[in-house]
Amino acid sequence: MCLSATNRLPLEIWEEILDSVIDIPFFFDIGCTLDDFYDWAAKQIDISNGAEGLYECSERQRRVLCLVCRSWKSFADSRADRWVYCSRLPAHSRQAYIDKAVPAHYTQETKWEMVGLFCSVRLGEYGAPMLRLAENHEKHSKLRRISLVSNSSQIFPEHSNPLLKSLAAFSTLVTLHFNIDVVDPPQRPIDLPRLTNLRWLCQPFNCRPHECFNLPSLSYLGVPIAGYTHDPAALVAPYRCTLKHLILGCVGYDDPPETAVHCWTLPPWESYPNLVELAIDTTIISVPSVPCPPPLGHPLKTFRIPKWDSKCVIALLGHEEHRNHLECIIVTRLRWGESVILPSNHVGTVEEDHHVEIDVVSVIDRCSERGVRLEDGLHQTESESVGLSPGRTSLQTRVAHTLSTTDR
Repeated sequence: MCLSATNRLPLEIWEEILDSVIDIPFFFDIGCTLDDFYDWAAKQIDISNGAEGLYECSERQRRVLCLVCRSWKSFADSRADRWVYCSRLPAHSRQAYIDKAVPAHYTQETKWEMVGLFCSVRLGEYGAPMLRLAENHEKHSKLRRISLVSNSSQIFPEHSNPLLKSLAAFSTLVTLHFNIDVVDPPQRPIDLPRLTNLRWLCQPFNCRPHECFNLPSLSYLGVPIAGYTHDPAALVAPYRCTLKHLILGCVGYDDPPETAVHCWTLPPWESYPNLVELAIDTTIISVPSVPCPPPLGHPLKTFRIPKWDSKCVIALLGHEEHRNHLECIIVTRLRWGESVILPSNHVGTVEEDHHVEIDVVSVIDRCSERGVRLEDGLHQTESESVGLSPGRTSLQTRVAHTLSTTDR
Protein backbone atom coordinates (compact mmCIF):
# COMPACT_ATOMS: atom_id res chain seq x y z
CA MET A 1 0.00 0.00 0.00
CA CYS A 2 1.33 3.46 -0.88
CA LEU A 3 2.32 5.76 1.93
CA SER A 4 0.43 9.04 2.22
CA ALA A 5 2.11 12.20 0.94
CA THR A 6 2.63 13.41 4.53
CA ASN A 7 4.44 10.21 5.49
CA ARG A 8 6.75 10.56 2.50
CA LEU A 9 7.88 14.06 3.48
CA PRO A 10 11.55 14.24 4.54
CA LEU A 11 12.27 15.10 8.18
CA GLU A 12 13.82 18.44 7.19
CA ILE A 13 10.57 19.53 5.50
CA TRP A 14 8.54 18.62 8.59
CA GLU A 15 10.90 20.60 10.81
CA GLU A 16 10.58 23.60 8.51
CA ILE A 17 6.77 23.37 8.64
CA LEU A 18 6.68 23.09 12.43
CA ASP A 19 9.21 25.89 12.84
CA SER A 20 6.90 28.14 10.82
CA VAL A 21 4.01 27.23 13.16
CA ILE A 22 5.84 28.57 16.23
CA ASP A 23 7.71 31.34 14.42
CA ILE A 24 7.48 35.03 15.37
CA PRO A 25 8.23 37.49 12.53
CA PHE A 26 11.47 39.42 13.10
CA PHE A 27 11.90 38.15 16.68
CA PHE A 28 14.14 35.23 15.68
CA ASP A 29 15.45 36.57 12.38
CA ILE A 30 19.17 37.17 12.05
CA GLY A 31 18.64 39.39 9.03
CA CYS A 32 15.12 40.73 8.66
CA THR A 33 12.90 41.94 5.84
CA LEU A 34 10.81 45.07 6.34
CA ASP A 35 7.67 42.95 5.85
CA ASP A 36 8.59 40.80 8.85
CA PHE A 37 9.57 43.85 10.89
CA TYR A 38 6.25 45.63 10.23
CA ASP A 39 4.27 42.43 10.89
CA TRP A 40 6.09 42.05 14.22
CA ALA A 41 5.39 45.67 15.16
CA ALA A 42 1.71 45.37 14.18
CA LYS A 43 1.17 42.14 16.12
CA GLN A 44 2.48 43.74 19.32
CA ILE A 45 -0.38 46.26 19.18
CA ASP A 46 -2.97 43.49 19.54
CA ILE A 47 -1.37 41.64 22.42
CA SER A 48 -0.44 42.50 26.01
CA ASN A 49 3.23 42.68 27.05
CA GLY A 50 4.44 43.31 23.50
CA ALA A 51 7.30 41.05 22.42
CA GLU A 52 7.11 38.96 25.61
CA GLY A 53 3.41 38.34 24.95
CA LEU A 54 4.16 37.23 21.38
CA TYR A 55 6.79 34.81 22.67
CA GLU A 56 4.39 33.38 25.25
CA CYS A 57 1.80 32.75 22.49
CA SER A 58 4.49 30.96 20.49
CA GLU A 59 5.42 28.91 23.57
CA ARG A 60 1.81 27.84 24.08
CA GLN A 61 1.74 26.58 20.50
CA ARG A 62 5.04 24.78 21.04
CA ARG A 63 3.67 23.03 24.13
CA VAL A 64 0.63 21.88 22.11
CA LEU A 65 3.00 20.20 19.64
CA CYS A 66 4.38 18.16 22.54
CA LEU A 67 1.00 16.44 22.85
CA VAL A 68 0.71 15.16 19.26
CA CYS A 69 3.17 12.26 19.26
CA ARG A 70 6.60 11.25 20.51
CA SER A 71 8.52 12.59 17.49
CA TRP A 72 6.70 15.94 17.61
CA LYS A 73 7.44 16.17 21.32
CA SER A 74 11.10 15.58 20.59
CA PHE A 75 11.01 18.42 18.05
CA ALA A 76 9.16 20.77 20.42
CA ASP A 77 11.56 20.02 23.29
CA SER A 78 14.51 20.89 21.04
CA ARG A 79 12.97 24.37 20.54
CA ALA A 80 12.55 25.10 24.28
CA ASP A 81 14.24 28.17 25.79
CA ARG A 82 14.54 29.95 22.44
CA TRP A 83 14.34 33.28 24.29
CA VAL A 84 15.55 33.63 27.86
CA TYR A 85 15.86 36.41 30.41
CA CYS A 86 19.02 37.21 32.35
CA SER A 87 18.00 35.33 35.51
CA ARG A 88 18.17 32.06 33.59
CA LEU A 89 20.45 31.81 30.57
CA PRO A 90 20.88 28.28 29.19
CA ALA A 91 23.88 28.05 26.88
CA HIS A 92 21.77 26.34 24.18
CA SER A 93 19.24 29.21 23.81
CA ARG A 94 19.00 31.08 20.51
CA GLN A 95 18.28 34.49 22.02
CA ALA A 96 19.13 36.01 25.41
CA TYR A 97 18.16 39.26 27.10
CA ILE A 98 20.66 40.55 29.66
CA ASP A 99 20.65 43.58 31.94
CA LYS A 100 23.16 42.51 34.59
CA ALA A 101 26.81 41.57 34.21
CA VAL A 102 26.75 38.18 35.94
CA PRO A 103 30.13 36.46 35.24
CA ALA A 104 28.55 33.05 34.62
CA HIS A 105 26.60 34.51 31.69
CA TYR A 106 29.76 35.27 29.71
CA THR A 107 32.47 32.78 30.65
CA GLN A 108 30.66 29.67 29.40
CA GLU A 109 30.44 28.76 25.74
CA THR A 110 26.99 29.42 24.31
CA LYS A 111 24.97 28.88 21.15
CA TRP A 112 23.44 32.34 21.37
CA GLU A 113 22.70 33.80 17.95
CA MET A 114 20.94 36.94 19.21
CA VAL A 115 21.49 39.00 22.35
CA GLY A 116 19.59 41.98 23.73
CA LEU A 117 21.65 44.07 26.15
CA PHE A 118 20.17 46.69 28.46
CA CYS A 119 22.44 49.49 29.68
CA SER A 120 21.62 51.49 32.80
CA VAL A 121 23.60 53.82 35.05
CA ARG A 122 21.60 52.44 37.99
CA LEU A 123 23.02 48.95 37.62
CA GLY A 124 26.68 49.72 38.31
CA GLU A 125 29.13 50.14 35.44
CA TYR A 126 27.30 51.58 32.45
CA GLY A 127 27.11 49.06 29.63
CA ALA A 128 28.63 46.29 31.75
CA PRO A 129 26.66 43.48 30.01
CA MET A 130 28.02 44.51 26.60
CA LEU A 131 31.56 45.09 27.86
CA ARG A 132 31.73 41.67 29.57
CA LEU A 133 30.27 40.00 26.47
CA ALA A 134 32.97 41.56 24.29
CA GLU A 135 35.74 40.51 26.70
CA ASN A 136 34.59 36.90 26.30
CA HIS A 137 33.55 37.10 22.65
CA GLU A 138 35.35 33.85 21.75
CA LYS A 139 32.80 32.00 23.94
CA HIS A 140 29.96 33.35 21.80
CA SER A 141 31.13 32.58 18.28
CA LYS A 142 27.58 32.07 16.90
CA LEU A 143 26.45 35.59 17.82
CA ARG A 144 25.10 37.41 14.75
CA ARG A 145 22.57 39.93 16.09
CA ILE A 146 23.01 42.44 18.94
CA SER A 147 20.48 44.89 20.31
CA LEU A 148 21.88 47.66 22.55
CA VAL A 149 19.30 49.71 24.45
CA SER A 150 19.70 52.37 27.14
CA ASN A 151 17.24 53.89 29.60
CA SER A 152 19.51 56.81 30.42
CA SER A 153 18.52 60.23 29.10
CA GLN A 154 21.96 61.76 29.61
CA ILE A 155 24.82 59.92 27.95
CA PHE A 156 28.42 61.13 28.16
CA PRO A 157 31.48 60.08 26.13
CA GLU A 158 32.67 57.86 28.98
CA HIS A 159 29.41 55.91 28.52
CA SER A 160 29.06 55.56 24.77
CA ASN A 161 32.69 55.36 23.64
CA PRO A 162 33.58 52.05 25.40
CA LEU A 163 30.40 50.49 24.00
CA LEU A 164 31.31 51.48 20.45
CA LYS A 165 34.82 50.09 20.84
CA SER A 166 33.50 46.80 22.26
CA LEU A 167 31.54 46.12 19.04
CA ALA A 168 34.84 45.69 17.20
CA ALA A 169 35.12 42.25 18.85
CA PHE A 170 32.14 41.02 16.79
CA SER A 171 33.43 41.24 13.23
CA THR A 172 30.93 38.58 12.08
CA LEU A 173 27.91 40.57 13.27
CA VAL A 174 25.04 40.65 10.74
CA THR A 175 22.40 42.78 12.51
CA LEU A 176 22.77 45.65 14.98
CA HIS A 177 20.02 47.57 16.77
CA PHE A 178 21.72 50.59 18.37
CA ASN A 179 19.58 52.71 20.71
CA ILE A 180 22.24 54.57 22.68
CA ASP A 181 23.13 58.18 21.98
CA VAL A 182 26.70 58.66 20.79
CA VAL A 183 28.29 61.91 21.93
CA ASP A 184 31.72 61.54 20.35
CA PRO A 185 32.41 59.38 17.29
CA PRO A 186 35.48 57.13 17.58
CA GLN A 187 38.75 58.34 16.10
CA ARG A 188 38.41 55.61 13.48
CA PRO A 189 35.06 54.07 12.51
CA ILE A 190 34.53 50.51 13.80
CA ASP A 191 34.86 47.90 11.03
CA LEU A 192 31.84 45.60 10.79
CA PRO A 193 32.42 44.04 7.36
CA ARG A 194 29.50 41.56 7.44
CA LEU A 195 26.84 43.82 8.93
CA THR A 196 23.86 43.99 6.55
CA ASN A 197 21.14 45.31 8.91
CA LEU A 198 21.39 48.45 11.04
CA ARG A 199 18.65 50.13 13.06
CA TRP A 200 20.17 53.36 14.34
CA LEU A 201 17.99 55.13 16.91
CA CYS A 202 20.32 57.82 18.26
CA GLN A 203 18.85 61.24 18.92
CA PRO A 204 19.07 63.78 16.07
CA PHE A 205 22.04 66.14 15.87
CA ASN A 206 24.34 63.51 17.38
CA CYS A 207 26.60 61.28 15.30
CA ARG A 208 25.48 59.63 12.10
CA PRO A 209 26.11 55.91 11.49
CA HIS A 210 28.95 56.37 9.01
CA GLU A 211 30.88 58.41 11.58
CA CYS A 212 30.89 55.43 13.94
CA PHE A 213 30.97 52.36 11.70
CA ASN A 214 32.51 51.23 8.44
CA LEU A 215 29.75 49.12 6.84
CA PRO A 216 30.72 47.95 3.35
CA SER A 217 27.90 45.34 3.19
CA LEU A 218 24.97 47.38 4.58
CA SER A 219 21.72 46.72 2.72
CA TYR A 220 19.03 47.41 5.40
CA LEU A 221 19.06 50.77 7.23
CA GLY A 222 16.56 52.21 9.69
CA VAL A 223 17.38 55.74 10.83
CA PRO A 224 15.39 58.63 12.37
CA ILE A 225 14.81 61.44 9.92
CA ALA A 226 14.17 64.08 12.61
CA GLY A 227 16.87 66.71 12.46
CA TYR A 228 17.94 65.75 8.92
CA THR A 229 14.93 66.77 6.85
CA HIS A 230 16.96 69.64 5.38
CA ASP A 231 19.41 67.13 3.85
CA PRO A 232 18.15 63.52 4.10
CA ALA A 233 20.48 62.44 1.30
CA ALA A 234 23.41 62.86 3.71
CA LEU A 235 22.07 59.95 5.80
CA VAL A 236 22.16 57.49 2.92
CA ALA A 237 25.04 58.76 0.80
CA PRO A 238 27.72 56.55 2.46
CA TYR A 239 25.72 53.42 1.51
CA ARG A 240 24.76 54.45 -2.00
CA CYS A 241 26.14 51.32 -3.66
CA THR A 242 24.78 48.67 -1.26
CA LEU A 243 21.55 50.02 0.26
CA LYS A 244 18.40 48.11 -0.79
CA HIS A 245 15.95 48.63 2.09
CA LEU A 246 15.51 51.90 3.98
CA ILE A 247 13.28 53.15 6.83
CA LEU A 248 13.36 56.91 7.36
CA GLY A 249 11.89 57.52 10.82
CA CYS A 250 12.27 54.21 12.69
CA VAL A 251 9.26 52.32 13.99
CA GLY A 252 9.09 52.72 17.75
CA TYR A 253 11.15 55.91 17.76
CA ASP A 254 9.51 59.05 19.16
CA ASP A 255 10.50 62.07 17.10
CA PRO A 256 11.23 65.03 19.40
CA PRO A 257 8.46 67.65 18.97
CA GLU A 258 11.02 70.45 18.65
CA THR A 259 12.32 68.84 15.46
CA ALA A 260 8.89 68.59 13.84
CA VAL A 261 8.62 70.01 10.33
CA HIS A 262 5.65 70.31 8.03
CA CYS A 263 7.36 70.01 4.68
CA TRP A 264 10.35 68.08 3.42
CA THR A 265 11.39 66.35 0.24
CA LEU A 266 12.71 62.87 -0.43
CA PRO A 267 16.34 62.64 -1.55
CA PRO A 268 16.69 62.37 -5.34
CA TRP A 269 16.42 58.79 -6.60
CA GLU A 270 20.06 58.75 -7.69
CA SER A 271 20.97 58.93 -3.96
CA TYR A 272 20.02 55.24 -3.67
CA PRO A 273 20.23 53.65 -7.13
CA ASN A 274 19.83 50.07 -5.82
CA LEU A 275 16.93 50.71 -3.42
CA VAL A 276 14.17 48.10 -3.63
CA GLU A 277 12.06 49.19 -0.63
CA LEU A 278 11.57 52.59 1.01
CA ALA A 279 9.51 53.19 4.17
CA ILE A 280 8.58 56.49 5.76
CA ASP A 281 7.52 55.90 9.35
CA THR A 282 7.25 58.83 11.71
CA THR A 283 4.47 60.18 13.93
CA ILE A 284 5.55 63.83 14.00
CA ILE A 285 7.10 64.71 10.67
CA SER A 286 4.82 64.96 7.65
CA VAL A 287 4.80 62.61 4.70
CA PRO A 288 7.49 63.93 2.32
CA SER A 289 6.86 65.41 -1.05
CA VAL A 290 8.09 63.32 -3.98
CA PRO A 291 9.78 65.49 -6.61
CA CYS A 292 9.33 62.89 -9.35
CA PRO A 293 8.51 59.18 -9.71
CA PRO A 294 11.35 56.65 -9.72
CA PRO A 295 13.02 56.82 -13.12
CA LEU A 296 12.80 54.06 -15.70
CA GLY A 297 15.15 51.29 -14.62
CA HIS A 298 15.19 52.20 -10.93
CA PRO A 299 14.61 48.97 -8.91
CA LEU A 300 12.18 50.41 -6.29
CA LYS A 301 9.29 47.96 -5.86
CA THR A 302 7.70 48.84 -2.50
CA PHE A 303 6.99 52.24 -0.92
CA ARG A 304 5.50 52.64 2.59
CA ILE A 305 3.99 55.76 4.12
CA PRO A 306 2.42 55.96 7.61
CA LYS A 307 -0.84 57.73 6.65
CA TRP A 308 -2.95 58.51 3.63
CA ASP A 309 -1.49 61.15 1.31
CA SER A 310 -2.96 61.35 -2.19
CA LYS A 311 -0.33 63.79 -3.49
CA CYS A 312 2.50 61.49 -2.45
CA VAL A 313 0.91 58.42 -4.08
CA ILE A 314 0.11 60.26 -7.32
CA ALA A 315 3.63 61.68 -7.50
CA LEU A 316 5.07 58.17 -7.14
CA LEU A 317 2.92 56.85 -9.99
CA GLY A 318 3.80 59.67 -12.37
CA HIS A 319 2.18 60.10 -15.76
CA GLU A 320 0.41 57.23 -17.48
CA GLU A 321 3.25 56.71 -19.94
CA HIS A 322 5.82 56.65 -17.13
CA ARG A 323 6.74 53.04 -16.36
CA ASN A 324 9.05 51.76 -13.61
CA HIS A 325 9.33 48.71 -11.32
CA LEU A 326 6.94 49.96 -8.60
CA GLU A 327 4.66 47.10 -7.50
CA CYS A 328 3.16 48.08 -4.16
CA ILE A 329 2.35 51.18 -2.07
CA ILE A 330 1.51 50.43 1.58
CA VAL A 331 -0.16 52.87 3.99
CA THR A 332 1.01 51.23 7.21
CA ARG A 333 -1.46 52.82 9.67
CA LEU A 334 -4.44 52.66 7.36
CA ARG A 335 -7.23 50.10 7.79
CA TRP A 336 -9.69 50.21 4.92
CA GLY A 337 -12.61 49.13 7.09
CA GLU A 338 -12.05 51.69 9.84
CA SER A 339 -12.49 54.99 7.96
CA VAL A 340 -9.09 56.22 9.08
CA ILE A 341 -8.32 58.04 5.85
CA LEU A 342 -9.63 61.18 7.56
CA PRO A 343 -7.67 62.50 10.55
CA SER A 344 -9.10 61.53 13.96
CA ASN A 345 -9.74 65.22 14.77
CA HIS A 346 -11.35 65.89 11.37
CA VAL A 347 -14.55 67.91 11.48
CA GLY A 348 -16.00 68.46 8.05
CA THR A 349 -19.29 68.61 6.21
CA VAL A 350 -20.82 65.58 4.54
CA GLU A 351 -20.00 67.15 1.17
CA GLU A 352 -16.34 67.60 2.13
CA ASP A 353 -16.12 63.96 3.27
CA HIS A 354 -17.59 62.84 -0.06
CA HIS A 355 -14.90 64.81 -1.89
CA VAL A 356 -12.24 62.99 0.16
CA GLU A 357 -13.78 59.62 -0.76
CA ILE A 358 -13.89 60.59 -4.44
CA ASP A 359 -10.22 61.55 -4.25
CA VAL A 360 -9.31 58.21 -2.63
CA VAL A 361 -11.24 56.21 -5.24
CA SER A 362 -9.49 58.16 -7.99
CA VAL A 363 -6.11 57.18 -6.55
CA ILE A 364 -7.21 53.53 -6.14
CA ASP A 365 -8.31 53.44 -9.78
CA ARG A 366 -5.06 54.98 -10.97
CA CYS A 367 -3.02 52.40 -9.03
CA SER A 368 -5.15 49.61 -10.47
CA GLU A 369 -4.63 50.88 -14.01
CA ARG A 370 -0.88 50.90 -13.45
CA GLY A 371 -0.81 47.42 -11.89
CA VAL A 372 0.32 48.78 -8.50
CA ARG A 373 -1.19 47.30 -5.33
CA LEU A 374 -2.43 49.94 -2.88
CA GLU A 375 -2.49 48.20 0.50
CA ASP A 376 -3.38 49.07 4.07
CA GLY A 377 -1.35 47.95 7.08
CA LEU A 378 -2.90 44.48 6.86
CA HIS A 379 -1.57 44.01 3.30
CA GLN A 380 -5.08 44.21 1.86
CA THR A 381 -6.33 46.26 -1.06
CA GLU A 382 -9.65 48.05 -0.59
CA SER A 383 -11.51 45.43 -2.65
CA GLU A 384 -9.88 42.56 -0.73
CA SER A 385 -10.88 44.21 2.54
CA VAL A 386 -14.51 44.43 1.40
CA GLY A 387 -14.47 40.75 0.44
CA LEU A 388 -13.38 39.84 3.98
CA SER A 389 -16.03 42.06 5.61
CA PRO A 390 -19.56 40.93 4.61
CA GLY A 391 -22.03 43.78 4.69
CA ARG A 392 -19.47 46.55 4.20
CA THR A 393 -19.92 48.74 1.15
CA SER A 394 -16.86 49.47 -0.95
CA LEU A 395 -15.62 53.02 -1.41
CA GLN A 396 -16.23 52.73 -5.17
CA THR A 397 -19.87 51.80 -4.57
CA ARG A 398 -20.40 54.64 -2.10
CA VAL A 399 -18.81 57.17 -4.44
CA ALA A 400 -20.83 55.92 -7.42
CA HIS A 401 -24.02 56.23 -5.35
CA THR A 402 -23.05 59.74 -4.23
CA LEU A 403 -22.34 60.88 -7.79
CA SER A 404 -25.58 59.41 -9.17
CA THR A 405 -27.58 61.08 -6.37
CA THR A 406 -25.86 64.43 -7.06
CA ASP A 407 -26.61 64.17 -10.80
CA ARG A 408 -30.30 63.90 -10.08
